Amino acid sequence: MSDLTATSHIIINNEWVFITCLLLFSAIAFLRVHFGRGLRLISQAVFTQRHANQFLRETNTLNVSPYLLPIFVVVFAFMMSHPVWQESPYWSLSLFFKAIAVLTSFLAIKYLIIKWVGHLFQQVYLFEEVVFHSFLFEKVAGLFLFPVLILSIYSPFNSQTILQIGFVALFLLLVFKWGRFVYLAFFKRSFSKTHLFVYLCTFEILPLVVLIKHFLL
Repeated sequence: MSDLTATSHIIINNEWVFITCLLLFSAIAFLRVHFGRGLRLISQAVFTQRHANQFLRETNTLNVSPYLLPIFVVVFAFMMSHPVWQESPYWSLSLFFKAIAVLTSFLAIKYLIIKWVGHLFQQVYLFEEVVFHSFLFEKVAGLFLFPVLILSIYSPFNSQTILQIGFVALFLLLVFKWGRFVYLAFFKRSFSKTHLFVYLCTFEILPLVVLIKHFLL
């Protein structure tokens, strides 16, 4: 009789990987049960400006947004530190925490700079929408990438192919995000066209180039 228990096809002696994935699943399930409407609305906000405006108006009552960014950080850190990139059968705990530290530092610096620019130009209210859209896609991406992560660890399919599909989906989501910022620049006055160009090059395109260079080299 075959064993139906899910086991990783990557040889790992690290129970922390399974425990962390289980905690991630529990966190998403908790959000789905207790913040179902907010979770649904923020997912719709990625694709339509109408739902984005609605979520912005109700963000204080929905209260789901702060929990999603840590999920993205942990999931993406797993994908970056996946042993398939090092052609190793083992997970590296130090590499995982390094990825978390880099992602957290980058997101924190981006947030502080956007807030500082808002104060500098005395447009704090307008820049609140910029902050919202800057992190909206990452928050939702964590939910979409979690199944990709699970498949890359526990499915019998090629892990590298699954991760590449996940990165392509994330890239397409980022392209959609850049389109949203173009909309803001032309119709919402949240960013001038010059600010938009500097922001996209510094905080969106440059990190993506560095990430691609990291995995290709």
